[in-house]
Amino acid sequence: MARKGVDLLAPIMRELGEGFELRYTGGVLAEADKSAMPSNMHDLGLLSNDGVIVAMQQADAFLFPSRSEGFGLVAAEAMACGLPVIATNSASLPEIVEDGVTGLLCPRDDIRAFATAVRMLANDTRLRESMANAARHSVVKHFSVLPMIDAYVRLYVAAHAISA
Repeated sequence: MARKGVDLLAPIMRELGEGFELRYTGGVLAEADKSAMPSNMHDLGLLSNDGVIVAMQQADAFLFPSRSEGFGLVAAEAMACGLPVIATNSASLPEIVEDGVTGLLCPRDDIRAFATAVRMLANDTRLRESMANAARHSVVKHFSVLPMIDAYVRLYVAAHAISA
């Protein structure tokens, strides 16, 4: 899962230390890697869709050091749950996560930058809450059903006007 940056999670958590906790969904696939993970990483196992939503709603932020994303659906899902997203500043993620507004974007593979971003949100409750609210608002505004239907209707009308 190098493409998703999973290999960066343990180094980031080591950099952060025991005052921080990462909960992740690994299940059987992550079993072989557990012995190399720091004690501040906790596998929730495989969760149902509802279980993922509950886990996200109980979190403070979403750490997503992915190296390659076609869309970044999981980042949008985390934002829909009211989480600021700490993600890589590459691929499609800057189109979803607005740096400093709905989350924080870090250079690819920069463990220190990710740890710094986590600490920033942990140490500034107002900033974290502001980003959480902005994240939820952004997803509702751009990715909920009604704006998408409006966009499809505008596209259809424009295409129809061109062919007429």
